[in-house]
Amino acid sequence: MHHGGVLMRVVYVGGDPADPGPVTVGTTRVPLAAARADHRYLAAAIGYADRVYDTLCALHATEPVDVVEFADPAAAYTTVRARRLLARFPRTRLVLPARPATPAPVPTIDDAVYAHAADYSRRHHARAGAPAGSSRPLVSIVIPVHDDSRFLSGAVESALRCGYAPVQVIVVDDGSTEPQTVADLADLRAAGQVTVLRRAHEGLAATRNAGIAAAHGRYVVPLDADDLLPDGFLGPAVAAMERHDRIGALSGTVRNFGLFDSVTVPLGYVPDVSLVVNTFARATAVFRTDAVRAVGGYDTTLPAYEDWDLYLRLHKAGRPVETAPVVGHLYRRHPDSMTFRLGEDARVALAQRLLHTHADLLDGDRAVPLMLTLLEFWKRRYEPSASTAWQAQDRTLVAGEANPA
Repeated sequence: MHHGGVLMRVVYVGGDPADPGPVTVGTTRVPLAAARADHRYLAAAIGYADRVYDTLCALHATEPVDVVEFADPAAAYTTVRARRLLARFPRTRLVLPARPATPAPVPTIDDAVYAHAADYSRRHHARAGAPAGSSRPLVSIVIPVHDDSRFLSGAVESALRCGYAPVQVIVVDDGSTEPQTVADLADLRAAGQVTVLRRAHEGLAATRNAGIAAAHGRYVVPLDADDLLPDGFLGPAVAAMERHDRIGALSGTVRNFGLFDSVTVPLGYVPDVSLVVNTFARATAVFRTDAVRAVGGYDTTLPAYEDWDLYLRLHKAGRPVETAPVVGHLYRRHPDSMTFRLGEDARVALAQRLLHTHADLLDGDRAVPLMLTLLEFWKRRYEPSASTAWQAQDRTLVAGEANPA
């Protein structure tokens, strides 16, 4: 295709192959890349957007693409995030279809997530992220631990070798008395590479808050002692935060390992969904330190879901929580973790408490879509938690072994 005397490479991605639709003359229609088999999505639209992104990456690797026409705005979701947050495709023009005159109703979780992806793409597709500058501000990585240091050295090593400098690694002990943990903390302090804080036992939220209070970095990254920080995440994440100074927290995708292996794809805040389903990452993300302090840090009265609550409070404070399409957290799944120790009754009670705390997000006409979402969950017996689903499967397998009939 010629434009102003310049040969342009224009591709049209997605849509129904049987119905070409309004494809510009001279535009090449391309097939989609295969689905990511190990990824777990809250809605099919996000998996489709990942396939579109993978397709464009493959095309761009052979020859730069000048213009991409999207059949569907939600299909651009991963590509727009990569462009905005990771500075991918900086010279490629993204063309989205016109916004419909009347928004579609949002009766199901699939529709709500689709609407979120389409809205994000429309708001951010026109502007590419600038290349990373020379600024490399200090990042403080806070690692809480309590009476279980089996994986602590791995977490610390991953923080020190995360591919970004400078970092301040702070290990905060939540009143450990177990001898091996106490000895490991003494060894870490003697080695001198990290800061070790010893405190009385107050719980995970208070322990993280103590680390944030001691942080000198412009950004802070919570990392649980049984998890790992992947190499190559902090640099792009910090660069994105430097470019977009309103973002309160930036996560990546979450690679689960251990009892099960998969990749969870967070979405940030999704209207009509995020009050009843945690659509955010786990605890690990790059947080703007002053933004976290401004909203009061973690709620120390919450025994769990304190990360979900913090993301919601950042959103309400006008500090968006975003997710870059790159792995940002290696999340160890093991039976001794807090996630697996939390019973179903406690999950329900905590979710109800969060809904009550953040009910102000339902101002205006937002209550009806949320009730429709809840009705869908109830009728479908929907369970979004991978941990809960795994536990249910494990109980079924054990029961089956005990009662082979």
